Amino acid sequence: DTGGTVGFSLRNSSGNNLFEYFFVGGQTNYTVNAQSLSGTTPGFTSGGMALALTLLDSNSFSFTIDRLSNGTGVDNTITGDLLSNSNQAISQVRLFNANGGADVFFNSLAISAVPEVSPALALPLAAAVVTTVQTLTGRRRQTAVDSEA
Repeated sequence: DTGGTVGFSLRNSSGNNLFEYFFVGGQTNYTVNAQSLSGTTPGFTSGGMALALTLLDSNSFSFTIDRLSNGTGVDNTITGDLLSNSNQAISQVRLFNANGGADVFFNSLAISAVPEVSPALALPLAAAVVTTVQTLTGRRRQTAVDSEA
């Protein structure tokens, strides 16, 4: 609805916004509220989006937007810095619909932390991933057949 706002924000423990993604009815594009932004946001869609925010360090992020109405794949990538606050740790998620109409849906939310990998484990872990990918794609299947003969 014109003037209505729908979106989400990531906040610190004091309830201060660190990042926001929203649409204001009547505008053309979605908005990212953060600092030092690079990239563009998509125009309005009623077809849904898959969104992913990745923290690159304690302050910088990469935000990807996949419009589901045009097939699989990232359509927009935005990089920037979280809004400045004395506490930059994200601890709250706020979903909002302020007069944006009844057809607003949020689902499949996931929050995950990626553990740090020590340098001593990095090479064996990378080798295990490559072996697994090769096995799943069938590239190692011929080797397995040869070893049975």
